[in-house]
Amino acid sequence: MAGNLIQIKRTSVSGRAPTTSNLNTGELALNMADGILYSSDGSRVFELGANLTNSSVSGNLAIHSLIANNSTGVAGQVLTTNSTGTFWHTRLVSSDFPPLDPILGDIWYSTVFDKPYMYVYDGSSAYWYDFLPF
Repeated sequence: MAGNLIQIKRTSVSGRAPTTSNLNTGELALNMADGILYSSDGSRVFELGANLTNSSVSGNLAIHSLIANNSTGVAGQVLTTNSTGTFWHTRLVSSDFPPLDPILGDIWYSTVFDKPYMYVYDGSSAYWYDFLPF
């Protein structure tokens, strides 16, 4: 076996991916620039291992932490998107001052005024609405 060499299709051009017309069933292709390994089942090309651009999980997924936009979320935050980016947001907060980067539907409990507010949009502007005035 010494001296045997197995090579797979490869490229060093970032963003280049194989198609079913240039990758046979069971064959492997490596994009060295992106660190992605591909294979094919004959009808589609799929990625293997790390650095995946898309992923599908049919069972359970356990994650220790999640990083979005180079930031790890903290307790009480949720991950949201506006279709152009992904953001960490606090959905419910209790503090003296309202959150600095609210999204519609966020609830802030004012410890100063001892009542909750919801971040709403009235058609022309967004603001903290006192939905339990007392």
